[in-house]
Amino acid sequence: MLGAFASSQQASTLQCGHFDPNFVEALKDGLQHSGQKSSDAPDIPVQQLAMLFTPITELNPQKINVVIRVRVIRKWEFRGATNDGPLRHINLILADEQGTTIHAEIPAALATEKGSLIQIDKVYEIRHFRVMPSRGYFKPVHNNLMIQFTLYTQAKVVNDPPHIFPIYIYNLTSFEKVEENVDNRNYLIDVIGMLTQIGAPHVAGYNNSSIVRDIFIKDISDASLKITLWGDQASGFSIDNVCNQSNNKPIVIMFVGCLAKQFKGQSYLSGTTATTWYFNPNIPEAQEYYIKLQSSDLQLIRPTVAEEECEVSQKPNIEDKTIQELLEMDPDMFPPQGFKCTATISRLIQDNKWWFPACTKCRKSSPQTSTGYRCTSCGCTDVKFSYKLSFVVTDGTCEAEFFCFDTIAKRIVGKPCDTLITTTMTSQGFPLDLAAIVSLKFTFVVTLNMLAFSVTNRVFCILYVLTNHGRQTSVPSTMLNYPQEQLLTQDDVFESTATQDSPATSFAKLSTSARQENTVQRVLQYYDASKNSKVISMHL
Repeated sequence: MLGAFASSQQASTLQCGHFDPNFVEALKDGLQHSGQKSSDAPDIPVQQLAMLFTPITELNPQKINVVIRVRVIRKWEFRGATNDGPLRHINLILADEQGTTIHAEIPAALATEKGSLIQIDKVYEIRHFRVMPSRGYFKPVHNNLMIQFTLYTQAKVVNDPPHIFPIYIYNLTSFEKVEENVDNRNYLIDVIGMLTQIGAPHVAGYNNSSIVRDIFIKDISDASLKITLWGDQASGFSIDNVCNQSNNKPIVIMFVGCLAKQFKGQSYLSGTTATTWYFNPNIPEAQEYYIKLQSSDLQLIRPTVAEEECEVSQKPNIEDKTIQELLEMDPDMFPPQGFKCTATISRLIQDNKWWFPACTKCRKSSPQTSTGYRCTSCGCTDVKFSYKLSFVVTDGTCEAEFFCFDTIAKRIVGKPCDTLITTTMTSQGFPLDLAAIVSLKFTFVVTLNMLAFSVTNRVFCILYVLTNHGRQTSVPSTMLNYPQEQLLTQDDVFESTATQDSPATSFAKLSTSARQENTVQRVLQYYDASKNSKVISMHL
């Protein structure tokens, strides 16, 4: 394989700032009329052709009616931080002839109409789009602007485009700088190295709920770096098209769109939905690796066929249960892996405190003293505010209280607890972002709280979230199991807080930011045990 790449090093290097050596010939090809030779082409200045399209560097939110000609470098779907929710938007990385890049988004509502027409590596003329400031976190490219497709956006494929568009878009980070980027939320990270070990896919997480694969690469100084891939990326990683099973020579690989993380003091990269990898990329930064591998005795460690297949088959078989079935089940019948339950969050419980100061060392609750917080277990005075979240869910059969701690609650709310604490300190009631979880539907894996053996009002502990089904237009109707005065509906929550848009949630979809008086949307029946009768509530 290296011999082939050695000969290919004479070919063009295409990336941001590097162009095909046949640049002039490519321009001539682009100017030719159908059936004409280069010598017969009309004398059209290059500047006049460029005027037909606006360079990415000249885009701004105020400039309208512009047309760009770009190559689609990468494309991926975003379904939330854990990639298990409904489609939120399609992401594109676009590059023009000058090698300038920009991130583009296609909203979920336009995914079928617009997103399905856009293909990687094709060149398009795009018009009628919005230019807006880029998001301030996890940017895939270094550009302060981004493009958003609208209902009126048009994308016309360019047949036989000039060969001057970049193939690779990257901004490489050296291995020694990965650690200092662990807390960097501004940009995703790109790296290049020699692929030296491919771990077998295995199941990880609580009760083996996720498929994981570890990849190891070395830089030119033989420093090693681990990249962890998840889900479909983990199971789909393969080098079969690059080298055969008998060839154990390392190959050069470039990963783009990763996050820097740390575990037990060791820094590593974690794959995201934006992560892509390129085997033996034809870029200047790869040339020194090709030269080194020609005389290197490094061997690529790769899993056997049996290892590839057996590990992934070990995911547990978890049985589905309705809420009513969970409530009626003998506590001793709950298996260690729990049960699956798909339900919609219908209520917040008013008298439950949803956060606590957690010790940064042992994660236990740290009581507040006159001088601050202090953990009674280890004496640590450093705390991090964490979730201890309770809410009521329904699936149409019954309602029950579900409970979870910080890691799972963060997946449900979509924001860390400490970002909501500031809002709570300056207002009454629940923060808007916490109230917004009402009407979200999930598939949970739950087990019984140990108190269920001694109380009649069962509380189910969420072991992990399998699927985020997104916001529902209505909450399934059922008889409530909780006293009416303990529950907060969305209307109650927003009545006690200032009405303002959450940065994470579209409240137009919640239908709770403004009350509609004298309009009955749904009638709920509450059971009053003291009177042995039903009380009708009509405020939803």
